[in-house]
Amino acid sequence: MLTELEVNLFKRYYKYNSDYYIRQLIYKQHDFNLAAAFLGLFWLAYRKMYLEILIICIITFFEILAIKILFHSDFISIHQAGIIKKVSIAIGIFILGAYANQLYISKSRKVVQKIILEYSNSKLALEVAEEKGGVSWIAPIIVLVATLYILLS
Repeated sequence: MLTELEVNLFKRYYKYNSDYYIRQLIYKQHDFNLAAAFLGLFWLAYRKMYLEILIICIITFFEILAIKILFHSDFISIHQAGIIKKVSIAIGIFILGAYANQLYISKSRKVVQKIILEYSNSKLALEVAEEKGGVSWIAPIIVLVATLYILLS
């Protein structure tokens, strides 16, 4: 069970939809997150999950590289490469939707526990939780600009 301070820290950390995430945190029941599934990197950026964005970008880079190597070495046709891309996108959407809340809650646990250990002043701890958590409207815009740059160059 969570202490009153922990509940307040999580509320400040999650900011929007805090009751939804706290319920999942307490009951360890993670729902499929449609927003994360369909918005992908934008949802991750909105929730300040920058390491996860980097990991997905690295996986995507190596996936594209593997498809190009297979295509240029005549192991697969252009049609097969297209099918592989579509299937991998569908799998990625499903995985992100299924595990986004779990990743977000896991990250919040680590951050809140670190705040509890580092700040004995609960007022300051609450301010730090709000600063470290919450959402960012700038990060999804940066992801959008980077995506457009990559697609258009």
